[in-house]
Amino acid sequence: MRLFLIRHGETVDNVAGVLAGITDSRLTLHGTVQAGMLASHLAARFPSTPVRKIFTSDLQRALLTGRAVQSMLLPELTKWGARADDLVIVVAHGLLLQPLYACLIERVPWGRLTVDRGIAPHPPMGFGPALRPHWANTAYLEAMVVLDPVVGGGGLRMHVIRVNCTVHISELKRTRGGIGRAAHDDRQRTLDSYFGRGKA
Repeated sequence: MRLFLIRHGETVDNVAGVLAGITDSRLTLHGTVQAGMLASHLAARFPSTPVRKIFTSDLQRALLTGRAVQSMLLPELTKWGARADDLVIVVAHGLLLQPLYACLIERVPWGRLTVDRGIAPHPPMGFGPALRPHWANTAYLEAMVVLDPVVGGGGLRMHVIRVNCTVHISELKRTRGGIGRAAHDDRQRTLDSYFGRGKA
């Protein structure tokens, strides 16, 4: 399966410099835009690959980021039967992603974990980012995880492709005047939806 471990979009507490931890901090307007850009990026990369499953933590910031991703991708598969190209997406906050990833790599025997050369050009000394990753807002870690085909193995084999990937928001600029730092309000509409779209 292709696994994505994704951090939520920017929150009010992120902007204030407060570590939210397990408290429920709302997405900012900027964080909502980040989530939408992440969703568009993944949809462009995987236009015909259905999602096997999307998991989110129960915090609003992760749930809303996960919903943005879900809205852009093909529907989840309802029949199980693992394939190498299955997409599994986990959206959470950094305090959950780090131990989750640590538990996953504990299940991978030494020698069965490989890292893309762009992350670690000189393994094993350069494994640092892949073994102890961090996540910016809406950044993702991407890895291929498969059952090891060795007879009697039953373990996992994992190849880490990207760590802290933010390519989808590399061109995103913050709205001037502090507007993007305000909490997102679901009742707000875009200007074109307010005035109505013109007829084609």
